[in-house]
Amino acid sequence: MVFLKLPIHAQVIVNESWSSAFGSLPEIGWSVSEIGENGNIYTVGHEQAAGRVQFSLAGHDSEGNLLWASGLEASGISFSFGTALLLDGQGNIYCAGAAVGPGTNGYDLLVAKFDTSGNQSWYILIDGPEELDDYGLALLSVDAENLMVAGLSSSSEGGQDILAVMASDEGDVVWQSYYDYAQKDDAPIDIEIFDESNVEILGASQDANGDWDILSWRLPIDDGEPGSDYRYPFLKLDYEKGVYCEKDSQGNYYFSGAKTSEAGGLDMQLIKLDASFELEWAKEIDSGFGDDVVFSTVFSPEDAAVYLGGYRANRQGGQDMYVASFSSAGDLSIEHQRVNNQPASKAAARAIRLAADGDIYAAGEAQAGGDKELVITRFDKEAGQLWEVKAGLVANPERQSFSLLADGQGRLLFSGAVQEVESQKYVLKALEELDLDREVVFSEDSIPHYIKGEVIIRFASPVLDSSFVDNTKLHYGPLCEVVTDTALLNEMEQLLEPAPGQEVCDCQLVKVFPGLTTEELCITTLDGNPLYIPPFWTTMLLKNCTTGKNELAVSAGLDSISAGRIIYAHPNFVGTGNADCEDPLCDEQHSLWDTPNTDYSEEASINILPAWDHSTGKPEVKVGLFDSGIFYQHEDFGYGSVVEESWDFVNGSSQNVITTSEDSTSHGTRGAGIIGAIRGNDIGIAGIAGGDTGSPGVTLLGFRVLTIQNMWAISKYADALLYALRANGSPMIGLANNSLSVQDDGSSANDVGLLEEAVNLAFRAGVSLIASRGNGFDGGDLTLTQYPCSFDDEITICVGSTGTDGELKYEENGDPDYPGPGDDSYSSMYGDPMDLLAPGSGGLIKTTTNADQGYGGHTGTSAAAPHATGVAALLASASEQVRLSVEDLEHIMQYTADDLESPFYDQRTAWGRLNAGAALEFIQENRVLHFSAVPGRGSRTFLSSW
Repeated sequence: MVFLKLPIHAQVIVNESWSSAFGSLPEIGWSVSEIGENGNIYTVGHEQAAGRVQFSLAGHDSEGNLLWASGLEASGISFSFGTALLLDGQGNIYCAGAAVGPGTNGYDLLVAKFDTSGNQSWYILIDGPEELDDYGLALLSVDAENLMVAGLSSSSEGGQDILAVMASDEGDVVWQSYYDYAQKDDAPIDIEIFDESNVEILGASQDANGDWDILSWRLPIDDGEPGSDYRYPFLKLDYEKGVYCEKDSQGNYYFSGAKTSEAGGLDMQLIKLDASFELEWAKEIDSGFGDDVVFSTVFSPEDAAVYLGGYRANRQGGQDMYVASFSSAGDLSIEHQRVNNQPASKAAARAIRLAADGDIYAAGEAQAGGDKELVITRFDKEAGQLWEVKAGLVANPERQSFSLLADGQGRLLFSGAVQEVESQKYVLKALEELDLDREVVFSEDSIPHYIKGEVIIRFASPVLDSSFVDNTKLHYGPLCEVVTDTALLNEMEQLLEPAPGQEVCDCQLVKVFPGLTTEELCITTLDGNPLYIPPFWTTMLLKNCTTGKNELAVSAGLDSISAGRIIYAHPNFVGTGNADCEDPLCDEQHSLWDTPNTDYSEEASINILPAWDHSTGKPEVKVGLFDSGIFYQHEDFGYGSVVEESWDFVNGSSQNVITTSEDSTSHGTRGAGIIGAIRGNDIGIAGIAGGDTGSPGVTLLGFRVLTIQNMWAISKYADALLYALRANGSPMIGLANNSLSVQDDGSSANDVGLLEEAVNLAFRAGVSLIASRGNGFDGGDLTLTQYPCSFDDEITICVGSTGTDGELKYEENGDPDYPGPGDDSYSSMYGDPMDLLAPGSGGLIKTTTNADQGYGGHTGTSAAAPHATGVAALLASASEQVRLSVEDLEHIMQYTADDLESPFYDQRTAWGRLNAGAALEFIQENRVLHFSAVPGRGSRTFLSSW
């Protein structure tokens, strides 16, 4: 067999390698962490002790073990705290902050020196000229003998001045200087070496009118006097939100902050000044929906761009975490948001850091309900949010500082504070990434086959390390640490035949179901019965093995190992996505009803109007779409009111990762519109189960399993489906739309055991799984087996498609003028166990796309399946006295379908074309159908009762 290879969308899995919580904090939790040359992490801040706030400094090793914790050794100090940290590379730690010393009239600026074992060398307190509050905020190593600190010094006039202090390495004050421009507020941001003779304090300063300027105060290193200042107006700056500054190698300045807009809200502003402090350009970011605020700024010399992190307001009244970058010329080059479909939810990036490849890490908070959660995420510079880790609760993010650092082992370190049961604590977390670096292997006839270098293994439970499985912070690990059976490891090594210089222990095992543990899990089916979940936690993905064998050969060999060690093994196979009505675009929805459009047959629709006389959908009927995600901010989803929640399983996280419009074809959004776009809102289209004026329709939930290349791995799909079944203790959905398929090429190794187990479990749990039969082309074999559609008939509702004439879709009965995406000249796959047909020609269909007001067509059996799902949702909504089972829904739609080529069942057209009106009329007058068996292919067998 000849194979072609194609890269698949970047996917990254994240381990929380370790976490350390320490200290006991008051309400304000400022802290700063830095990594030393020895790999240790040092954190300065403060903690609550004996009813007082006390300075604290802690050291951790590179694996998160707390080595020591030190306070300030000083007699007569009542209160103290740390705010700045400097490592000089010579084994010294310098800290700045403030302390209340004996006989002082408030806080004095504090500077202290420690060694890397936490031993204090000296400390000094510096009281400002008016003996009021003074605070240290920034540190700079000037040379081997001197350091400089910048801080605030309170004035009796009510404002604050900038205090600059040069101190020797022995703890002596060399000189100090003050900056007071107009007897109002002046504040430092950072200190830098300006040239060989001068240091520069960057900051903000109010003029006589109280308006803010951005500031460069340059002082001679020798004596600090007299110094020179350079100012530029930052009009309407909201200083309380912060001011941030970065410089490039040419001496240009990039200042950012939030300014009050003409409308009264806040907009982000980014200002570039040249080395002479003259304006180069200024940019504003205004969402148009409320406050837009920046909290972090980073300059990248690699791409000569400045990056911003903060939040933007959204139309739902909430705030989305936001990152953006501008080139040195002021052009917007990157813009991404972490969006949440919960009304008025809030999220913000408090710190950002750039990855080596130009991606953006962000840390901050997200609030969907009452609690604020600490979130750490990565944005792909092109595709948007790549992954997210939730790492605890945050009490007051506005009064805490977050840091993102990179250690020498390729890990991302987070430093901040979390809220525990009784108090706040400082926290350090180390995150490690595994880039799956996926390529899809195609067969010689260009059909996606499997993912290169990946084999799914269902192990017997005794051979695995249960502590690894039960640690839900770990998503992957070395083969030899996860598998504890030495004999099995030896057998695997002989089978894999690692390349020279490689060892079997270099292989990684990735959890297919990272949310599962070894604990026995029982859910309640939709019929109210207990259902025990099989030990899916033993399912792993073998990855990063260097071997001369292909995945089919490796799978066959592993599959032959005793079932006492390995239950089954197969490649990670890949499939594709099978890409009265009064709303304004209803006349373009010929797939639903016989519209005035005479270009298409009157037989081409599903006859929806009579169905709406009996049911329009109910919100308690919940429909999951296993697809490419849903653009829930669309106007015809009520800007999020229809879509309850979404999760992203493509990017390696199984819980609470919200999807956005990451697929250029809008594949999932198009299917969602067919099912549940709001009807009767005088906007756009009408969804089949989208309710009616004033009455909501069904609830949609999104499970992203399709990549931006419109491909899916069965490992990701199985994880998503199992999550939908177990996360709430019972299925969170009653219907599952699956506009996707994976082709069985008939080879002996093509055992899709994992997929079959997951789909069977959904059936036993009472979830109706509707799947598309698949697309082909004339001249090819249109009867090939496609999963999940081709599993046993009773566990899925398998849907093929019809063309513009209402007959089985083939190349000639499509719409030649259909603009795409997709090709409407395809042919529907058919054959046992296909159940029925539904519209799948692009010319018949009008639906939602990935834009606030976007609409377009949809084609393929991917479009046909949502029509059947929508009608099933109407049936489920109409049956008030008894829940219709999976079998009931399937048989009702089969029984009421319009026969096409021959009476009853035939291989080409199954039971016929979906008829929504007939299906809904069939269950009226309190008639409830309970089907006793799988219907025969020559007749329908059912029982009816009243």
